[in-house]
Amino acid sequence: MLIDFHAHCFPDALAGRAIAALAERSGLAPCFEGTVSGFKALMERERVDGAVLLNIATNERQQGRVNDFAIAVQLGEPKLHAFGSVHPKAPDFEAELLRLKGAGIRGVKLHPDYIATFADAPELDPIYEQAAALGLCVVLHAGWDFVSPNLIYATPERILNVTKRHKTLNLIAAHLGGFRQWAGAEALLAGQNLYLDTSFAFGEIEPEQARRILQKHDENRLLFGSDAPWLSPKKSFEGLDSLHFPGAWMEKVCSGNALRLLEEGTKKGTRCILKRERSS
Repeated sequence: MLIDFHAHCFPDALAGRAIAALAERSGLAPCFEGTVSGFKALMERERVDGAVLLNIATNERQQGRVNDFAIAVQLGEPKLHAFGSVHPKAPDFEAELLRLKGAGIRGVKLHPDYIATFADAPELDPIYEQAAALGLCVVLHAGWDFVSPNLIYATPERILNVTKRHKTLNLIAAHLGGFRQWAGAEALLAGQNLYLDTSFAFGEIEPEQARRILQKHDENRLLFGSDAPWLSPKKSFEGLDSLHFPGAWMEKVCSGNALRLLEEGTKKGTRCILKRERSS
C-alpha cells in the first residue's frame, strides 16, 4: 500500500491559473493539472492507494474558503484526506480549527514563507497549542522556498524550537526537515520529537545524505510524500526505494505510519459546530 501524505490540489475554477502561476514562478513542470479529478487519475496510473491533500491559507481573508474546499474534498473523496489551514492574523482561527476538527479534518498545513512569519514566531504558538489539544497534525513547510529565496522562514533551528515548546504536537516537517538545508535537518531534526516527510527531496538531496537522515530518525515518525504536482508519487517512491531499506521499514513509511496518524486524529478533541459563521 502507498499513501502520499503530501500533495496539493485546487478547486477546478482556480487550478489552471494557480498551477500556471506557480510553475512560472518556480520553474517547475507540474505532473498533473492541479484538480482533484486530475490527481485521482494520477493516483490510478501510479498505483497510489490514498493521499493527504494539503491546503494553504496565504492570507486571513481566504482562510474560510480554503477550508470549505478541504471539507468538501474530505466528505466527497473516500481515498483522500484533506488538511485545512489557518492564518495567524485571522481573528477566528481558533473557531476555524474547531470547525475543521468537527468536519473530520485530521490536520492543517502552515507555510511560513507564504504568510511571512517565522516558524517559531510567538504568533503561531496559539495555533500549535490548539492543534495539539484537538489532536490535529500540523504539516510545516521546512527549509528554502522559491517564494522567499533570500529569507528562510522555517529553518531546522526554528523548527527545533517549535518541537521544544510544543511537545505533544504531531508536527510534520516537510521535505525531510529542511529543503536545501539538508545538513541542518540531519544535525538538528533527525531523531527529534517530530515527523519528517519525504516530499520533494529525491532528485535534490544526495542519496547517502537522505539515507543518513532516514536511518537516524524514528522509523515510526517517517511519512512518504511526493509534493505533487511538483514531483510525482512514482518518482518520489523510486527515490525512496533506491535506498534499499527493508520491506517492513518501507511498509511503515509508505502507509503504516500514515494510517496510524490519521486514525489517531479521530480520537482526540471536542465536539464542535461544523458551520462556519460568515460575516454579514
